Amino acid sequence: MSEFVTLAPWEVELARYGADQRALTARRHRTRDKYGANTAEGGFDLHYPGMLGELAVAKYLNLAWTGGWGDYETIDVGGCVEVRATERTANYSLILHDDDDGALPFVLAVVNVKSPVVELVGWRRALHGKRGEYFRKGARPAYFVPVSVLEPMRALWHRPSVLAS
Repeated sequence: MSEFVTLAPWEVELARYGADQRALTARRHRTRDKYGANTAEGGFDLHYPGMLGELAVAKYLNLAWTGGWGDYETIDVGGCVEVRATERTANYSLILHDDDDGALPFVLAVVNVKSPVVELVGWRRALHGKRGEYFRKGARPAYFVPVSVLEPMRALWHRPSVLAS
C-alpha cells in the first residue's frame, strides 16, 4: 500500500528553508501553531517534517508544491491535496481536525528527518475520515484515522477526478 519517494538533495534543502521561513514567520507575527502544537522554539521541528512530506507528495503526484508559510488556508500540493506528516515509526494515524475541508484528500507521510526517503502511507478524504469512532479528546482533540482504512496512493494518482473535485 505504501509508496516511497526519495527527495533529491535540493528538495531536502528546500524543505529546510521552508521550515525556517514558517518558523520565522510564526515568531515575527507571534502566531500560534494550530491545534495546540507545542512549538516553543518557533516550530522548526514541527514544520521540517511537514515540508518533507509535502514535497514528497508533490513529487509523487507530479504536481506543484503550493504550500506556503504564514497562511494556514493555503493547500499543500497542487492546490488540491493536503499532507499530514509524522516522524513516528509505529502506531501512527492520519490526523484530521473539524475545520479540515471535507472534499480534500489528505495524505499521511511518514518522515525520518535524517533520510531523504519519505513513506506515503495512503490517503483519505477528510469527509470520510472525520467519524465519531476516530475522534479523541485531549490537549489536541482530533480524528485519528487508522492506517487500515486509508486508500492506497496509487488510487489517488490514477484518479484525476479525485484531484479535480
